Parts: sequence; structure tokens; C-alpha cells
Amino acid sequence: MVGLAVGGALHAGKVRNTLVAVVTAIPVALFALWASWVVWVYALLQRADAKVGLEAVWGFVNANALPLDYRATVRELIDAVRGFQSKTDDVDFEPLLADAGRLAAALEAFETRRGETTPEAVAAWNNTAIRLGRILNPVMYTRGGRFHHDPAEWSPILRATKRFTLPGLNKAEGLAPLRGTAEHGFLRTQLVREVNRARTAVRRALEAVKSLAV
Repeated sequence: MVGLAVGGALHAGKVRNTLVAVVTAIPVALFALWASWVVWVYALLQRADAKVGLEAVWGFVNANALPLDYRATVRELIDAVRGFQSKTDDVDFEPLLADAGRLAAALEAFETRRGETTPEAVAAWNNTAIRLGRILNPVMYTRGGRFHHDPAEWSPILRATKRFTLPGLNKAEGLAPLRGTAEHGFLRTQLVREVNRARTAVRRALEAVKSLAV
């Protein structure tokens, strides 16, 4: 539309000089591009979800201590594991729950140090919080881990069933019906490996939290 308006104005003015036409058209086109960008950004910022996102980002970048609370993550893990435990007796989830309980207790002590104000203490707390995310998030929310790309086809399944947490263990509910078949042994082995993977992450997280107290 802007181009048509400029072209019409130049035609009405009987401008035949190509250089004049180009010099006139380029600034107008750039202004139109800038104006459309401003309108788009303004419209985006009026959306409620954008406002919430901006507030979260603003709080994150301006916080003294990073607004990360892995106590909630561990509670989510424990709830998920107990759910899997209720589906089958063929896999021992108790060691994982015990490890998670120890991590939960350590995180309570870790949280009390959030308010420390010295630059060294704040940096140490933040570095530990970032490390916790790198340890826990892959096992909590991916099947393949940090160095693998999870296939896209199972994401809609997870969304439909709300089984986002510990996706490597979400086949536990299908173990009991397979008793007496060869598939039972294969699936049980897979689940035991996933329990060990989760335990390794939880214990590494516990070591990270404890190292802050040293």
C-alpha cells in the first residue's frame, strides 16, 4: 500500500528521474517497515501471555539470586515415581524415592542460603542452581538426555496423557499386563535402567548441593 501511494504520488507529480524516484521511495519504505514493526511489537505486548513472559524474564535477569526452586522439581519427581510405583510391583522404586527424599532435605538447607548477599556467596548459589537444572531437567523431561534429540512423535502423546515427568519411566503402567511373556523381561530391564538413570541424576544433584556447603 505504501509503495502504491508513493508510486501514485510520483506519477501525479510527473517525476521521470529514476534517481529521484529511488531516493524518495527508499526512506518511505524503511519508515513503513519500522512502523509495521512498532505496531507488531505493541500488539504483541498487549497480550496477557507476553506480559507474563516479560515479567518473568525481567525478574530472572534482575534477581540477585536466580528464581529457581528445585524443591518443586523434586516434589514433582517423587509424585511421579509414586504414581509409577502404584502401577507395578515388578520394579523396585524405593531406592529412587529414598535418594529423592535425601535430595529434598538437602534442598531445604540450600534454599536457606538464597538470601546471602556477598558477591561470592551469590555467585556460588547461582552456579549451583544452574548446575542442578543441567542435572535434573534431562532426566525429568527427556528420554534421550542432554546429547540426544527426543523424537517429535511422542510429544503429542505426552501432552494428551499429561505424562511429561520422567518420560523414560512412563511405560511402567504397561508392565504388569505383560507378566508371563518375553516382553515383560525386556520392559522390566528397560525400566530398571531408567530407575538407575534417575537415581544417578538425583545423587549427582545431591552432591552438587552438598558441595556448596563445603
